[in-house]
Amino acid sequence: MPLVIKDKCGDGASAGDKLIWKWLKGPATTQADFGDPTAPAEYAFCIYTGSAQTLTMEASVPPVTNWKVLDTKGYKYKDSAAGTDGIFQILLKGAAAGGAKTLVKGRTAASI
Repeated sequence: MPLVIKDKCGDGASAGDKLIWKWLKGPATTQADFGDPTAPAEYAFCIYTGSAQTLTMEASVPPVTNWKVLDTKGYKYKDSAAGTDGIFQILLKGAAAGGAKTLVKGRTAASI
């Protein structure tokens, strides 16, 4: 599960900051395993660090808006303005073992 967090200037939000998290080649996963982000439920992406599991970062996206159903495979979220917590893309794709994937991409408002 690669995770890339880039704080370009090391001083908080700045142009070029980005977040990329990928879960590839996952076990057999169905669309139902992801819940339904097109229904009234908010999705949150959280990063925890250390043995105490301290919440380091949280980004949420609203339900319904900007979500598309990918047939019976999963869901896709796109918001080119990254207007909600900087998240501009989410892919939730179910498949047979070795084919499932999840992708989350974000950036700071300063890099829009």
